[in-house]
Parts: sequence; structure tokens; C-alpha cells
Amino acid sequence: MKLIDRPVYVDKLLQYRDRNEIKILSGVRGVGKSSILNLFRQKLIDEGVNIEDIIRVDLESAECCFISHAVTLYGFISDKIIIQDKKYFLLIDEVQRVKGWQKTIAALKSNFQVDIYLSNSGANVIDDSLCDKLKHRPIEIHVLPLSFKEYHNFFKSDSLPIDKIFSDYLRFGSMPLLMETDRLEHLRDLFFSTMSQDIFAINKIADNSILILLTKILFTETGKVHSFNSINKILLEIMDKPPAVRTIENYIKMLVNSKLFYAVPVFDIKSNYTLTRYTKYYPVDLGFYSMVMGSHEIYDINILECVVYFELLRLGVKVSTCKIGNKKVAFIVESADNKMYIHITDSLRNLKNKSEAAKIFAPLRSINDHYSKWILTLDKGYDHSADGIRISNIIDFLMEE
Repeated sequence: MKLIDRPVYVDKLLQYRDRNEIKILSGVRGVGKSSILNLFRQKLIDEGVNIEDIIRVDLESAECCFISHAVTLYGFISDKIIIQDKKYFLLIDEVQRVKGWQKTIAALKSNFQVDIYLSNSGANVIDDSLCDKLKHRPIEIHVLPLSFKEYHNFFKSDSLPIDKIFSDYLRFGSMPLLMETDRLEHLRDLFFSTMSQDIFAINKIADNSILILLTKILFTETGKVHSFNSINKILLEIMDKPPAVRTIENYIKMLVNSKLFYAVPVFDIKSNYTLTRYTKYYPVDLGFYSMVMGSHEIYDINILECVVYFELLRLGVKVSTCKIGNKKVAFIVESADNKMYIHITDSLRNLKNKSEAAKIFAPLRSINDHYSKWILTLDKGYDHSADGIRISNIIDFLMEE
């Protein structure tokens, strides 16, 4: 299989090279963390690091399948450290598979000169106990599926028009390990292995049926604002005795911790306050959405919002959905020194009358500050402002440097 270059992530690992902190690549299963570690390993070799000074441990490989406990992991790695006072690079894949791995990492840091890079699927592994053992907070790098630019670069040699590539991106998603395989079949395998290994097993759930039902509800309600109470009401329409609201909250947190869904907070401009009870949820990959939902309108606004949301996350900015009275703007985007508002629609040109256009512009026009306001649309030929609101094509936005 062709190894897709992920320079954004490899460059981040190089940036943190030789730092005392351990580095952790986190993200949903199949997102390409192993490939990034392999790319990083090759980069180290290209820069002159001896191959014997790089210890690569893939805990899902046949060679390492027997390693399930911290003591075994420590012995396996320490046996590969030939010279005790020499520096080694240690790359461990799927570290969460080893019970008590934190003790191993802390002991290795204490006993040897190791620069450590880990990958983790599923629940968050960075907690106070880990920080206490390591005497520092690890550097966490969140890995997402391929951006549209990365996806386009993979397929552009096939001479496909960019609109066709974008349509496939929305329908099949962009998990890098599935680019050259039977996508839907392997997406199904990947989805259910994520559910079984990174949610059911880790959280020791006895009855999986409620969590499976909640998963389908979050797919169905993609991009819609919900509280745990409102999801409870949806369950009331489906079953006679839905679980308690607290149980619903715990289950949804499991889905978010596994990185299968991302939770977007709601910011109320008038009160200048984040509404803690309300959240939007987006699936990490639209291929999972297609697999669960079957045939769907790929240019649905909530689907387009999902694509834009993850592109914004890749930029490293803070993203919330925005409420202004009874109006909503898809996203408020905040960096250290700037802020902007982004609203999304499928088309402005196909609107029936001026009142429909006014409804789209109204939320942005109701925001009384000097920050940039932007409408993204599938329409082509837009790259200008109307009443101070910039209008651009979504594909152009995704392809920008």
C-alpha cells in the first residue's frame, strides 16, 4: 500500500524532537497514527540517526502480540537497549493495549536516555496520575483523517475533476489506510473494531444495545444542537424505558473520548457565555456516516459543516457554534489574537427570492463587532464581499494554504 505523506504531523514530531516530554499521537483507530510514526522513523534515518538507535514497537503486530502487561513491555524494550548511556528513540504504537504502560514509560525515562513517541487509540490516556509518574504533562498531538487537500493530492494523478474528488470525499470519508482497498467493507470492519476494542472493552459495558442506539442517533443528528435531555426525548420515542439522563451523558462521553465523535460547544454571543448544557456532535469521518446512514444527500448543510469543522481543527484554532438570540451561525473561530465567524450554505444562487437570501445573511448581520464574517457555499465564482461579509467557495477554502 502507498504510504501517504502526512507532513503536518511529521513536522510536529520533529519540532518536539529531543524534548524531555513524551509525545503522544491520539486519534480514532485507523486514522494513520502508525504510518505517521513510520514516516517519522524514516525522517530520523534520513537526518542521520542510526537505524539501530530507533526502537520501534507495534503492539498490534505478531512480534509483540504477547505483550499485555507493563513488566513484559519493559523487559522487551530494555533488552533492545544495548548501551545504557546511549540515546535511543522509542516509538510505541497502540500503547493503550498494555495494562499499566504508564509505569513502563516512567521507568524507561528514569533508567535510560530515551526520546519517547507513542500512539493511542480510544479513551484519553493523559490524566493526573500519568503526569505525576512522568513529572511532566505529555505533548499530545491530535491526528485527524486526511484533509481534503491531502485526499485531493492522492487522487489528482487519476485525472479526476476536483468536483468528483470532493463528492467522493464526502461520501466515502478519508481514512488514509482505506484509500487503496474496498472502502465500504473495510470501513465497516474499522468501525466495529473501534466500537468493540476502544469503547465496549475499555469501558467494560455489559449491555451494548443502548450505546449502539445512541451512536446511530448521533449520526442521525449530525450537526444539530442537543442536550442530554433532548437526546433522552428521542429515546423516549423509540423505547418504553430509556436509560437515565446521567447514563446517556456517560455513554456519549465514551463516544467522544474514543474520538469517534467530536463535541462542539455552543457560545451565546449575547450573554458572552458558553452554554454547557448544549452541544453539536460531528462524526470523525464521513465514511462512517455513510456506512451507518446508507444513502444520503452528500451536499446536506450539516455534512458540509462537518467538513469545514475538521478543517478548522487542523488549523489549531478554537471552534464553537454560535448563538445570537434565536439565530445561529455555524462556527465562531478564535485564535490567540483574532476571531471570525463562518456560516455555511449549499447555494446562494439557487435561492428562490430575496427573503431566503436575507435569512442566510441575517445571523452574521446581527453580530455587532468588527471581526471577519464569512459565508462558505458550493457556488463557484464567488470570492468577494457583500455588506462586509466575505463569500467563498467551500472547495477553494479547503484547498487554500
